[in-house]
Amino acid sequence: MRSLTDGLRKLRTRVEHHRGGFRGYVDGVMGGEIVGWVQPVTAGQQMLRVGVFVQGARIHEGAANVHRRDLEKAGVGDGRHGFVIPVTPEMTRIALANSGRVDLRVLSGDRSLFLEQVQIVEVAHGAEEAPLRGSALRKRLYGGLELLAERLSPDRLRDTPLPAARPAPPCSAAQAKIFAPRDYLAEGHDGALPAPLFAYADYMRYRYRVDAQFDPANRPGDVAHFLKFYLGSYAPMRRSLRVPMSADTIAWLNEPQVIGGQPRHLSRAAWSFMMEVQPILHAIDFHNPDWYAWAAFWWAVNHSEAVGGEDCLVPDYMAAALSHVPDRFAGQTWALSEFMVRMHAETAELSELPLEEEDGRRRLACALLIMALFRPDFLRYLPRDTLEAALAPRQGILPQPEAQLATLVRGPLRLLRGPQRPEPDPTPTALSEFCAELDRPMPGLTRAAYAGVLRQQGFELDGLRFATLTAEGHRLEAARLPALDSPAVDIQVIGPVRKASGLGQATRLSAACLEATVGRELGLTFNTVDYSLDNPAPEGFSSERDAGDYRPARVNVFHINAESLPLSVAYQPEVMEGAYNIGYVFWELDSPAACHHLGLDLMDEIWVSTQYGMEIYQPHTDRPVVNVGMSYEALPEITRTDARALLKEKTGVPDDVFVFAVTFDSFSFVQRKNPLGVLQAFAEAFPPGGRPADGSEAIGNNSVRLVIKTQNRAKVTCPVQMAIWEQVDAALAADPRISLIDETLRYEDLLKFKKGADAYISLHRSEGWGFGMIEAMNLGVPVLATGYSGNMDFCDDKTCWLVDYRLVELTQDDYIFVVPGQKWAEPDVAHAARQMRAMRDDPRELARRARAARARVQQDFSEAAIGRRYAARMREILTDLDGGARRRAAE
Repeated sequence: MRSLTDGLRKLRTRVEHHRGGFRGYVDGVMGGEIVGWVQPVTAGQQMLRVGVFVQGARIHEGAANVHRRDLEKAGVGDGRHGFVIPVTPEMTRIALANSGRVDLRVLSGDRSLFLEQVQIVEVAHGAEEAPLRGSALRKRLYGGLELLAERLSPDRLRDTPLPAARPAPPCSAAQAKIFAPRDYLAEGHDGALPAPLFAYADYMRYRYRVDAQFDPANRPGDVAHFLKFYLGSYAPMRRSLRVPMSADTIAWLNEPQVIGGQPRHLSRAAWSFMMEVQPILHAIDFHNPDWYAWAAFWWAVNHSEAVGGEDCLVPDYMAAALSHVPDRFAGQTWALSEFMVRMHAETAELSELPLEEEDGRRRLACALLIMALFRPDFLRYLPRDTLEAALAPRQGILPQPEAQLATLVRGPLRLLRGPQRPEPDPTPTALSEFCAELDRPMPGLTRAAYAGVLRQQGFELDGLRFATLTAEGHRLEAARLPALDSPAVDIQVIGPVRKASGLGQATRLSAACLEATVGRELGLTFNTVDYSLDNPAPEGFSSERDAGDYRPARVNVFHINAESLPLSVAYQPEVMEGAYNIGYVFWELDSPAACHHLGLDLMDEIWVSTQYGMEIYQPHTDRPVVNVGMSYEALPEITRTDARALLKEKTGVPDDVFVFAVTFDSFSFVQRKNPLGVLQAFAEAFPPGGRPADGSEAIGNNSVRLVIKTQNRAKVTCPVQMAIWEQVDAALAADPRISLIDETLRYEDLLKFKKGADAYISLHRSEGWGFGMIEAMNLGVPVLATGYSGNMDFCDDKTCWLVDYRLVELTQDDYIFVVPGQKWAEPDVAHAARQMRAMRDDPRELARRARAARARVQQDFSEAAIGRRYAARMREILTDLDGGARRRAAE
């Protein structure tokens, strides 16, 4: 698999695909997604799309409009040329017929130009390919036909019946907060945002660090510019998940604009994006009566979906123009709309259908119904009579033999199958006949079945509406998720349970502590949910813990940091209504980020792991902030021999050297973890062949080693971090005593790695907790650490070698979400060097502090000890909830 860094290297050397009017590169399959980029060679051209093909059959496609900082840095346009295509189960199943490979092709007009072949699933060596036969039209519709066949198969219907229609759900109290026009940074937190902005959009403005670029409160014109960024840059980052939009924002974006003194019935959103595509603007002829239908088609079909707005940003007046029947087809059977005529002209596989013949129009209508399985908005642009004709039972058609047999034995079959199995209608629809013509019979493809499949895709056929709209008219991805109907539990922990990261480990530990104390001791029911949206950490390397589906709960513990809590409201099922909601958050800087305040307001209570966390949040929220602590993961005893053998295997260090070890995840920001400070301190403490700066003897300087263990370095594309890594590389090249590994280890092996070292170093600038340090202490490995931030709950001069520091103010490039005035520690490198020499030179003190540290963490931070702290607070919460329930019942 090629990393994003590899892609950037390709960009720098200009070794890239460049043909047919585009240039591009495929990074590979990463985290279940196909990642790459394509850019038009001619500046100002329309955004390109990328299709996924198997043996000529198009099974998926997506827009190349995702912003990538590495592209922008390399001068590839404005950087908005990335594509991310999810590898769906349907795509995988189809690819298995082609040795697990798919072709990526750039879609340009009615052409598709080969980009690269990608292996998305491994298959057995020598497996035969199953050829995909059929016409070009069948191959164009192949993905939709396969989706229908899979969703309507008897086995699938038995296990997952098609969902029933349901009305648009109302917003919960938490959901309503993200749509409120509240400015959380206004004085007193009671200000209003400039219309039509809303809290979630403003939160995102800070989270993606564009608050200086767009300042609507002081520059009113920035409202329009920011919302265009929200749709054009932020929305594509969310992949297939639609970003929240308030009803007022939707109405504002859909307002028809006035051009040349007359309303032209093109929305504000459509105009804002059309204005940046010069070829389109130059081609518009306002004197031609067809220009409006053409422009509406461009927006509705080509661009609204690219910004994730096809569900709410094609207003009814634009849909009506597209569904209008031109005079040449008025009154005809299978009448065609403006949309259908233009799709016919612009889609090579459809253009062969003769529109002057009834059969050609019928087949075009049915083909568009198949395409609508992936683009349900297409159904809004068909004449209603044509749509219903394709789904109505065909009159005067004799049932097929198998249907006749089903009619004769319907009664016995009903007894055998049970009431949950839908009976296929023996009278075929025009759509099912069309599928049979394409050699893909669909028995049971009734209107109700088609509507049920669309409902699974988030679209309601009867109202021609998307399920992403709430009863209040807000757009919310969570609105399309089914309501929870499983039995309620007392306590539910939600977080990245399966991720090999500090947050994932904290989630697993909290779940274990709560389940062991509150669950077992108090007899309460318990559930854990895996939630890892936007968490890029790998899976499969950490200890395993079972996770279930979302359930209603009396108390939810969201193990999700404050900057991500609004995402959990926007994209997960509604679980907060009627529950007591706790946000267990970690943060490193000395005050909350601007993007934290909405998340804090969504919670009823905030949990932190340290006194430092209390100092961060307590002055900035009216919610209770409770230090419940954090534990470490207890595993079987690791012998020094086994541990040293693994360390030697990974780094090649000799058995007789003193090894300092540093471990961190590159996703946790190299600036904060400060490996450069460690390298400087090591060089000052043990200069190869020289005398240390303090004038002491340089005895044994060649018998020390420094090992830096990280993961995810190759996936970091931030220019600031990449520059720091280049300095690290230079230090490694200059000193053979230093080793670096960039590898994700199984958790047991990571602990072995640490146990094999003689000392563990953390010259961090700030830590919310400090898993690396407390794990080393529990392993009996001596620790040297900056004497600042969260680790001071378990670090002191009796348990580790603390390093002096001074507080310095951060710049914007130092860390994420920096607020002016925030500070963190700058460790004293000279003092760190002296402490490193003291550790190496005094084995007795080294062993004494290591023993004291291990005893301290096992006494105060074991699962049992932290479980008692969790339980004490949870008992208070449950007692208050029970008391409140009794008072309400009495009233």
